[in-house]
Amino acid sequence: MLPWRGHQLVLAHTGRPRCRQRLRLWLELLLAAAAGQAPAGATLVGRDKQRFRLLEQLTAPPPARAAELLEQLRGWREAHRLSCWPLPPETGWAYAEAEAAKPNQGRGWSKARDAWEGGFSTPGERCEAALALCFGSDQPLAELLTPAVEELALALHGPLLELRQELKP
Repeated sequence: MLPWRGHQLVLAHTGRPRCRQRLRLWLELLLAAAAGQAPAGATLVGRDKQRFRLLEQLTAPPPARAAELLEQLRGWREAHRLSCWPLPPETGWAYAEAEAAKPNQGRGWSKARDAWEGGFSTPGERCEAALALCFGSDQPLAELLTPAVEELALALHGPLLELRQELKP
């Protein structure tokens, strides 16, 4: 059994948290909740400029909902075992996070483009070797972020975003 009953799951990350760390913490929280361990929630600790602090807190879903979400994740894993997930991770997170904050205002596209293409001082995901191999470094966002993929990004990240609270300093 997991020793989480009534406790907070904590994931400490030495850098600025990325999609990978958020999804790992989410998966651990879902597993504990679905197993009936009644976790109090989960907290993500990471770098904020020159210090570490609590950055995000997740509320645990009820056990039945956690089991349903785990089954959905398992299904996606099986469907994409032999091919790349249809959207780069940070690009999908940026899109879903912006859309959750302000739906249907086009902000999701803008944030996804910044994540994929990069900016003045930040390289985009398309510059990462593994993602360039999967998606092509010259692939325009319009070909990656189709309406079906937008829905998939929201379906993957939406439940996490609904139960997530950013902790301000």
